[in-house]
Amino acid sequence: MFRKLFVLVACCSCPMLFALSEHQMQLREYQPPPSVPQSNFMHVVDVPMYQRKFNEPIQDWLKETIDQELTHFKQHKITQRGLNATYNRFLKYPFPVNHYLRRYRIIGERIYACGNIAPRENDLVLRTLARLSDYPGIPVLPNVDFMINHNDGMPMNYDPPDFWIADDKNDQAPVLSGGKVANAPYIIAVPHYFPLAGWKKRYDEVIRSRCPWREKKKAVCWRGNIMLRVHLNSPEAVIYDELMCEPRSLLCLLSLDNPYLINAGFSHQIEWIPSENAKRVFRPCIKGNLSYREYISHAYLPELDGAMISGMGFEWKLLANSLLFKVESPFVSWIDRGVKPYHNCIPIKRNMENLIEMINWAQSHDKECETMANNGASFAEENVSMEGLMFFFYYLFQGYEKCQNFNTKDLLQECEHDPKWTRIR
Repeated sequence: MFRKLFVLVACCSCPMLFALSEHQMQLREYQPPPSVPQSNFMHVVDVPMYQRKFNEPIQDWLKETIDQELTHFKQHKITQRGLNATYNRFLKYPFPVNHYLRRYRIIGERIYACGNIAPRENDLVLRTLARLSDYPGIPVLPNVDFMINHNDGMPMNYDPPDFWIADDKNDQAPVLSGGKVANAPYIIAVPHYFPLAGWKKRYDEVIRSRCPWREKKKAVCWRGNIMLRVHLNSPEAVIYDELMCEPRSLLCLLSLDNPYLINAGFSHQIEWIPSENAKRVFRPCIKGNLSYREYISHAYLPELDGAMISGMGFEWKLLANSLLFKVESPFVSWIDRGVKPYHNCIPIKRNMENLIEMINWAQSHDKECETMANNGASFAEENVSMEGLMFFFYYLFQGYEKCQNFNTKDLLQECEHDPKWTRIR
């Protein structure tokens, strides 16, 4: 059954057209076939909080993000030909590229998936969004056909060049990914799937671990793994040089020389690195893990890239009511446009050359930094909660649907009869 009741919801300067459930006074019942999975994230979503988001103005950062991510496809519509060409482009490559994608179709109250990889957390995200749309005052889920890359981001440094770009660029479709290289076209950054299953627990732990600004140590704190971006079979000199310019490494070395300003170190051993010179330099940087409470007792928390983005590290550091030190990055996350220098973060150069200067500046501008930290925490509470994450996906799908040049309802028979498609809701 396809629901078609539309109401106009005025959102101040940004009115939006929402399609509300026809069961506006009660929860709509949904009975899936016995073979269809039912697991979702409903147990960690505050439904009234999610409902309220549809009665509030769309935040500027979110509108700008979705508008920018979909700019190309407003002019060059998403077609079935393009989706198939882009999807098949991945399948032409050997493992692991041919296992990166999972493709989804939302058609009315049903959701279908196909791909060479097993079900992922995004299956649960979509089932959650669909169930939320059964509640009064929450719009129906847009009908969309899309694909999500389930690697750490795209393209990774080991991926084939332009592996997601269709042979004929007129047949290009977008690919959703939990991070992307800034200048890589046709990729839409979304929250990374991997941390989502435990995100509510992590979110609550960060909230519980927060302490008043006046009690925080006015110093930088960071823990994480050492990061090597060249192949392990590379010449030892190449490995050493790469590590010596990696932001995580530079931060840890600065900590050795400035222990009162910087508490930074690697969480795990580094013996796997095939460079004796590198191991000699970085062994003193191994300091083990910290609890969230220990981490958040520091005022300045740097955000450093992992393999690409840091897997929700960005999000929890904003939430921590400490001040985010945002290090320059060639990568883009879904939330980047919500982070503004000197409003809710301090910009740090990738080579760390201004880090000490910015720590000293922050210490001498404590009140301004407290305000920035509070701005970051308020932004995170609104946007990186489970309700905020779900709303990001909904708003993205709403814009995405407008860029499609086909009717997903015409695809229902294919999904029901083609064995490559599996109903997941």
